Amino acid sequence: MDDQLKADLDQQDWPRIVQRLTLSALKYLRLCGHGGQGKDGTAAPSRRSPEDYALTAVEKVYEGCTTGKNKWNPNRGDLFPFLDALVHRFITDDQKKYTNRPATISYEADEVDVATDQATGELLNALFSDADDGTQELILALQEQVGSDGSMNWGEVQTTLNISKHELNKRRTNLQALLKKHNLY
Repeated sequence: MDDQLKADLDQQDWPRIVQRLTLSALKYLRLCGHGGQGKDGTAAPSRRSPEDYALTAVEKVYEGCTTGKNKWNPNRGDLFPFLDALVHRFITDDQKKYTNRPATISYEADEVDVATDQATGELLNALFSDADDGTQELILALQEQVGSDGSMNWGEVQTTLNISKHELNKRRTNLQALLKKHNLY
């Protein structure tokens, strides 16, 4: 067990950190198309709330003192960005897990529309599954940023993702390659 790291963790302002992580989790969940609209306050198909994700990240960083997995290294950066990355990873993992499930089919809808929607959903799930984490994050951000006329403000996408212009261009290139691969371009 890393006693010094545990002592450093014990000195943190956990109420404030958990509050910030919860807000960050809510932001990521909204990028995924969720956001606390459930009756019981859940924000994800996994039935986990933003606070659940925040508390899981805190739990994992403490476990890292013993297991070495998800271990924070104070010499490599501040604690909050490390925890925020864990929250983002947990949400992304849940998003992958739950978006690959078959879509619910409404029998009240016209059969042609159901078949078309299902085929489109399968193509988009395949595209999302093939994407790396950064490209998945870009896809989710694009869902929020595309205007009703199909317009796109890449500056807003870059700000939303909090990434450099170079990283944005790299992710756009990856997305274009995936679109071509899946015949969606």
